[in-house]
Amino acid sequence: MTTRAVREPDAGSALLMALLVSTLLCGLGLGLVLVGDTETLVASNFRAGTEAMYAADAALELVTSEVGRVARWTDVLTGVVTSGLVDTTLHPVLPSNVQIDLTTLTSQLQGASDAALALGANSPRWRLFAYGLVSRLASPSLLTNQSYVAVWLADDLAEIDGDPWTDTNGVVMTMARAMAPGGAVRTIEATLAHPNPGSGLLSDVRLVSWREVR
Repeated sequence: MTTRAVREPDAGSALLMALLVSTLLCGLGLGLVLVGDTETLVASNFRAGTEAMYAADAALELVTSEVGRVARWTDVLTGVVTSGLVDTTLHPVLPSNVQIDLTTLTSQLQGASDAALALGANSPRWRLFAYGLVSRLASPSLLTNQSYVAVWLADDLAEIDGDPWTDTNGVVMTMARAMAPGGAVRTIEATLAHPNPGSGLLSDVRLVSWREVR
């Protein structure tokens, strides 16, 4: 009787200790799983953001190449000249099955520009120039990039002739946006200048300014 009275409390303590250790190990394991999932998500978002930035920059390079061969940049601003990258719809469905409305995006860009600048008749009028999947640019480094790009053009702020559709100084502003699968979006704002539009010499086109819009 004495032996049984001593061992039973020990057995209960051992069981309690085993339960506590099991609970701690389960919690630790769950924590490691959550950390692993978080790291995977962070890495995935970083990759998507990087791909979107490359896509936006590639779209900007395309537009720089195209407008550099236009005789009058007024034709670019008014829509007489269009890009070689033009989708068949203004409501494309991205590879992630998310539909975007380019008309609405253009209106939002114009509204934000008008509110920020408030230049009246000299306020830039943004026109959608190029839009489509960046993989259509056929660059080997972009073939697996599923970002959708859109580039808008507008007359620069230096012109105060009251006509935002006419370029007289060979300077235009661009806004290049890339939307990657997963929701990553990157936007680049740049200003291009060409001392001799229509010369066909890309070396003449200068990148006056470049910045990522956040």
